[in-house]
Amino acid sequence: MCGAPVELTKDDVNQVILDVVGKIRSSHLLRCDECHLLYRWPQLNESDLARLYGNLPDSYWSYDAFKMGSWQSASKVLRSVFDVSSPINVLDVGAFDGSFFSTLPAPWKKHAIEPSPIAVQRLAKAGIPCLGPYVEAIDMQRHRGQFDAITLFDVFEHLPHPDSTIRLLLKLLRPGGRLLVSTGNGDHWTWRMLRSHHWYLHSAQHVCVGSESYFRRWADRTGTTIDAIVKHPHQITGFGGRMKQSIETVHAWARLSNRRRLRGLIQRLPSFSYLIHKSGAPFTTGLHDHVLVVFRQTDAIAEAPINPSEQREHAAHS
Repeated sequence: MCGAPVELTKDDVNQVILDVVGKIRSSHLLRCDECHLLYRWPQLNESDLARLYGNLPDSYWSYDAFKMGSWQSASKVLRSVFDVSSPINVLDVGAFDGSFFSTLPAPWKKHAIEPSPIAVQRLAKAGIPCLGPYVEAIDMQRHRGQFDAITLFDVFEHLPHPDSTIRLLLKLLRPGGRLLVSTGNGDHWTWRMLRSHHWYLHSAQHVCVGSESYFRRWADRTGTTIDAIVKHPHQITGFGGRMKQSIETVHAWARLSNRRRLRGLIQRLPSFSYLIHKSGAPFTTGLHDHVLVVFRQTDAIAEAPINPSEQREHAAHS
């Protein structure tokens, strides 16, 4: 059974959040044997997700650009592929206030997809145009082949239909363009230990989790090219912090699997006696339990027709 939703731990929880999150308090983490996608079941439908997003405070998506493992990894990849002085077009999906763009060269032209009205106002003040609230809601014919690079950070796990969303994003790229997707890595050892108790699943908004094996299988099935897969942490953390989080994870696994001797041994380690009173899974944001997948646009994808049902799929639930 999945852990208690983090949305309920805030001081400003309103009744809408309580009602929506309450629907999945007994959800479980499952895995598709065919594609290896991890997914929550039952999970919130798109209507409930929209209600949840509309009632969460802005602070949920405020990050330090230079501590985000995904942003720093993506910036390095993009700078190695594209000329930093050329005015290429970059689209960030789920951009919030556009903080990621501060890691990119000034000449690059920035664009966003963002559902939050408050965030859209901040983007406008920064001179960053917003194409729409969701990928499926934008004019695909108008924007097809417009972008050199598209980024998707901590958004994949929010998608009710991740396969179709990735397909649409690839069609927005120019031939040779790059799609960078960063999300949790269900193949990481912490997931194998903690499963549904993993910290990344403690948000009710997270309906699925990718993995290195999922993305490779998806690419093979669809004929998509993967240039690179970069493993990274959610938050950049020093060696000492990573060691501490690793030990906390093993302790949580020992508690969940009733390994009393191992749990007692860890609790007797210097500086770890506090784990005696620890009942929940640790938030190990410093471990390399995320992947950044770099997809490359090919002629076959660029010329593939747009399936109208992929765009209607989201609209029917909005």
